[in-house]
Formats: sequence, C-alpha cells, structure tokens
Amino acid sequence: MDELEKIQKEFENIWREEEKAMIEKNEDLIESFINFAKKKNIILNKTNFSYLHTIGIFAKYENLVELLDPTLARDKEGLVNFKDLYQKNMYSKKLPGFMGNEKFIIMANSNFRRNYYENNNFAPKFIEQFWRDGHKGYDAFISLDYNRVRINVDLYPYIEKDTWFGPKFKKDISEITDGPVKIRPTMKYDKKIVNYAYNNSYGLNVYWKTREGIKIFEAEDFKNETEYINRNGIELYPSRYVHAEYDLASKEFRHLDGAYHFYTKEEYMIRRDSTIDHNKKSEIKIKGLSEKMFKFNGKISVETFLEFTGQFYVNNPLILEYFEGDIPEFVKKKFDRNVDNSGMGN
Repeated sequence: MDELEKIQKEFENIWREEEKAMIEKNEDLIESFINFAKKKNIILNKTNFSYLHTIGIFAKYENLVELLDPTLARDKEGLVNFKDLYQKNMYSKKLPGFMGNEKFIIMANSNFRRNYYENNNFAPKFIEQFWRDGHKGYDAFISLDYNRVRINVDLYPYIEKDTWFGPKFKKDISEITDGPVKIRPTMKYDKKIVNYAYNNSYGLNVYWKTREGIKIFEAEDFKNETEYINRNGIELYPSRYVHAEYDLASKEFRHLDGAYHFYTKEEYMIRRDSTIDHNKKSEIKIKGLSEKMFKFNGKISVETFLEFTGQFYVNNPLILEYFEGDIPEFVKKKFDRNVDNSGMGN
C-alpha cells in the first residue's frame, strides 16, 4: 500500500466515524421522516439513511422523489420543468442544486456532480448558473436525483466540507480525534474568485497525535504555485509551520512554536498534497530549509494558542475555517460580491 492509499484509508475511517456520529445525532429527525414517508405508503428504516459532508442527512430509496411528490411531472425525456419548482415554492438561490420544502429537499441529478460521482459536490459552474439564471423567454428543464432526498431542510450550504477531510477542531483539545486534517478552499466557484477570497491559499495540513499524555499539534499551510521567492537564484516556495504540545493532565499547552519552511518546486508539489508525517511514510524524504520564527514555553492557554496560531497564518482564512468550523464571514462576503459581479448571481 503506497502513501496515497494509506492517506485515503485514514480519511475513509474518519468519514465513517463522522457519518456514524451524525446519524446518531439526528435520530429524531430520521424517525420523524420515517413516519412522514409511512403516511405516503413508503416503508423506510434506518438503513435507508446516510450522511455525507457534501449533502447532509439523506434518505435513499428507489424512485423516492416521485413517491413523495407524484405531482412533480416529468416530460418524455425524464426532465422536470423548473417553473414547477417555483410554483411549489421549492426553489432557492441559496443552495444551487437543491430545492426543498418543510419536509425534504430534492437534488439535481448526480451526473451533474464532479466526476459524475453521487457523493461529490456539484461540478462548477453549470448548476450555479442554472439555479441563478432567470430563464427569461424560455422554459428550462432539469434532471433530478430521483432516488435520494436530503432531510435536514435548513438549506445550509456544505461548500466548506467539499474539500475538508479529518477530525474537527474542538476547544476541549482532549476531545479531538488523532489523525490528519486537510483543508482546501472550496472548488465551488471560479478559480479566480476562489484565489481572491482565500488570498491565493492552496491548502492547510494539520496533524494531531497523542503520546505519553501529551497531545501534539502540527500544521503547515501552502500558497498556490504562483507564490514563491528567489534566494541566491533559486526559486523557493515558503510555507508556515506551527508545532504545539498540549498537556492532557493540566489542560494547557506547554509549548508553541512557529517556523517558515522553504521548499524547491519539486518538494513543494509533493508536500502540499501529502500529510505532515510524509517523511515517516515515504521513501522520498523532504527536508527543505527551516527558519524558526517564535517559541513559547510554559503554561499556555487554549485562547493564547488560538490567537497566536491564527495571527501567524495571516492571509490564510483556512486556519479560521478550521478553528471555527465554518467559512469566515469576510470570505463569504468576498464570494457574494464577486459571484454577483461575475454574473452568476443574476
């Protein structure tokens, strides 16, 4: 098993744990939908429900949409007139590809998703354009995912989860699951808009591990390949690295330090897509140049850790996204402003 296969296996284990936790958390919601479906002579049980970070909690059953709403007519090619969704008050611009009522949310056909894979997010930009276009002067028809409906009807977009893998951050550090975390800017919008909103950030890699009563935090961020410096005639790609140690007994950090790493182009291309423990798993060892920037030793509160780590990663909103569990508001505003200006919001 090579390194990429090991990483994928770790992520799959994390996804399974997350799905199990979300299903347990939403047991009442699932039971309520089972009872709702039963009134329509649709017999579901808990095995019909799953959770995906790209969708939410959803029910899967053959031809489920038509059974739930027989009045949603399809033409001879199996398409639904978008006007019907308007008339049923199911349409919303908030979440392209999704349309819902107070009980369930219907989704566009999974073939619109990246790589035609039903568990991915919708491939930009067709669905966004279709949802936000006024369709003036012509009738618009769309193919739906007839076998699945989302049952958490808050219409909350899951765009940050599209490129977020690994255990979530918790202020109670002892509750964070060990393992790798990889966060990338959403691929939902045009690359130029994403680069602007995220200040050309390529990604953030985090790793948590526990050893002899100490929980160890490592993080390294990467900019896009357009961001490099020249030292002595050599192109080097800088990344920021933070290392911290949390004492599980005292519930405080005992150490925090930050450094800059400088990689050659070849090293950078490998490091940005691997986990922090790359050198332990791969025969190809990547050293790079390192320059320590600061260090704290002693009793360090979680708040101090968050403040200085966040400030050290200035101009990379991904660290805030990780700590806060959501895309920062100032990034969302950049998206709203630039998506509207690009014509996608009309």
